Amino acid sequence: MKVRLWTIAAIAGAAALAIGFAAGARFGDDTNQLRESYFATAGHTRTYVSIARYLRKDEPAEALRLVDAMIAAGASRLSEPSSKLDRQTRTYVDESFAVVQEYGRQYPARKAQ
Repeated sequence: MKVRLWTIAAIAGAAALAIGFAAGARFGDDTNQLRESYFATAGHTRTYVSIARYLRKDEPAEALRLVDAMIAAGASRLSEPSSKLDRQTRTYVDESFAVVQEYGRQYPARKAQ
């Protein structure tokens, strides 16, 4: 179970990195966009710390809940990439979104209890 959680966390991390890269490529040096990029990265990093804490406390259900939330957030961003992306970035984003979709087929979202 822990191996699967770490794998899921790695996928979520990769999606976050792709989003960060795409945001950086899209917005360049614009101060407001740079600020937003750092804000999002800080939020993602805090969530990863929370996931790690849950895993270390042997609370995988809570860790998985956070990972699934991160995947959902990343999927919403990846589902409609900017037309301004270069081909290499667009390909990477499309491949990452395909991984997210496959994960969603393997592990459908559970209803909140």
